[in-house]
Amino acid sequence: MMRLFRSSLVALSFLIVRNVWAGPVEVMRTPDNGIQPQAMVGADGRVHLLYFKGDAAGGDLFYTYRKAQSEGWVAPVRVNRVSGSGLAIGSVRGAQLALGRNGWVHVAWMGSSKAQSVRLEGRDQSPLLYARLRPNASEFEPEQNMLKVAGGLDGGGSLAADAMGHVAVVWHGLIGDAKGEQFRAVYVRESTDDGGVFATEKAVSPHGSGACGCCGIKAGYGDGGSLQVVFRSATQETNRAELVIKGTMDNLPFRVVRSAPWSINNCPMSTSALAQGSTASFAAWETEGQVWWEKFEATGNPSRKMMQPEGGKGGRKHPALAVNSRGEVLLAWTEGTGWQRGGGVAWQLYDKDGKAMHPIERRTGLPVWGLVAVVAASDGSFSLIY
Repeated sequence: MMRLFRSSLVALSFLIVRNVWAGPVEVMRTPDNGIQPQAMVGADGRVHLLYFKGDAAGGDLFYTYRKAQSEGWVAPVRVNRVSGSGLAIGSVRGAQLALGRNGWVHVAWMGSSKAQSVRLEGRDQSPLLYARLRPNASEFEPEQNMLKVAGGLDGGGSLAADAMGHVAVVWHGLIGDAKGEQFRAVYVRESTDDGGVFATEKAVSPHGSGACGCCGIKAGYGDGGSLQVVFRSATQETNRAELVIKGTMDNLPFRVVRSAPWSINNCPMSTSALAQGSTASFAAWETEGQVWWEKFEATGNPSRKMMQPEGGKGGRKHPALAVNSRGEVLLAWTEGTGWQRGGGVAWQLYDKDGKAMHPIERRTGLPVWGLVAVVAASDGSFSLIY
């Protein structure tokens, strides 16, 4: 179904998602047996949810939401017009969700082999697709390809939007005949009218930083239209530091505000996370089998040392972050996952000073290619979806 039905009868099938409260965190499975949830909370308290269903090499994306203080999700709407054009393989290439001005919902994803390819540099390539849902509309607008100059899409892309109408589609790629991850750069196409028109992509990463080919990327807007991006660099084959960069499109390249070194001679297929608080932003990433997180002031500068959850490292991947109105931070991640192998999820809650408030909690049963999403409600409570 392409339309979002609002009748209570249709919604009944989405009301019963087993929600369990683990201390201060509501824990639930992704509705409809979906995977790779992406969740955000809107200004009205709605929890917006994007997820994937179907063949991991070519499935579909679905969007739903639940109102504040409600446990029931409305019936979902399919995002992609071209059936099977979503991609979930590898857990790094999944769809991304962003909420914009006045209720606009934005989605971007790496197209599968069933999507219309894009021709760049004389060869067909995988597209980076974008679609948006108008406020109060019942279906998404048709998806459009965002790659115009820089191709070589591998680790998927990211998406950011803000209350001023900015929308940024972000990815790392290559231009021309360049080959090798050391020649990759982070590219951004930005819109200032809620995704109506996008400027041609521009490279924003520092020259020579490269980008780890099959690692994911995450972007988010801060105050004043500044854009923050978290990605894994790649130089000299083994230097794969996670970089946090920040800037605006009229002052390129962005500056590095954090470098987290990792010496490894292969791609770790990692992802990262961003969360925006009232006065600061928070970033999380993977290094050497451990997930790390850090708080950044509005200027972009780190405000404290890098933090990690308690316990030994090893097998911790794909972090997710949420921050509530009290400044408390929920960090979640996956454990035991691998190529075509599921695992479990774990999480820990921190106070506004970065001190752990509770021991690590865990759940098993994360599906193959699964991810975890976390959100903070307006009342300060947290929800975890996997």
